[in-house]
Amino acid sequence: MTNASIVTVGSQMFRFCNVVAKAVAQTISVCPSSWDNLTDTRDARASLRSRSDVLSYWVQIFASFGILGTSIGARFMVPPKEIGVLRGQILESLEIFMVAHEYAHHILRHGRLESASPESGMDQLAHQQEHEADSLAIAISQLVTGNKQHENTLMISGVGMVVLLRSLEMLAQTQRILSISSSNVAIGTTHPSIAARLANIDQQAFLWPTAAEGLRHFRRAYDNMMQVVWDEIRPQFERMAGRRQ
Repeated sequence: MTNASIVTVGSQMFRFCNVVAKAVAQTISVCPSSWDNLTDTRDARASLRSRSDVLSYWVQIFASFGILGTSIGARFMVPPKEIGVLRGQILESLEIFMVAHEYAHHILRHGRLESASPESGMDQLAHQQEHEADSLAIAISQLVTGNKQHENTLMISGVGMVVLLRSLEMLAQTQRILSISSSNVAIGTTHPSIAARLANIDQQAFLWPTAAEGLRHFRRAYDNMMQVVWDEIRPQFERMAGRRQ
């Protein structure tokens, strides 16, 4: 803790990003072109349903972290060579955004808003601060990858934010379905919805003005993909919850 804020990223978050990156790379490789269709996910969904191994890996990730708080319950998996580069780009985009977002809170001197709630009126300020941290984190990500020979489009576009937020939301939903206590229960009072955070970034064309529309499409494609994944694995957690009762 500093005079400005608390900057903390636990080691398990890096393990979480690692397995999520592997799962995302596998999911994309199932039907790369189909995910690009933002209005109709039926082909992508059908292709994903045919890959029980990929869906099973997603279930293992959220069950392991939801119940145990670590990746120990997810099988060890080395990504195939053909998706190794993509997996690396996804992982980099997740980790850089995660750290940059917390760092942004610190340098913007956002501090701690423990009293944030609709009653206190602090929730609106807390939401504004999350939007500011998101924007700065993506700008930092763009600067980081812009210094490399091969730019990481996932970092430029903010896909790292999309995948990380959706993954954490899926983890929290898994814990709620399984009736597991979660530190994320009260997140709604201090954090805007993911839809609101995406909409905010969509409006930040200055982050990469010459390619704003293309990058917006990129974010939405990954957002759709994560939603399809959750739609497919949620019933399994609901069945697990039924057996636990």
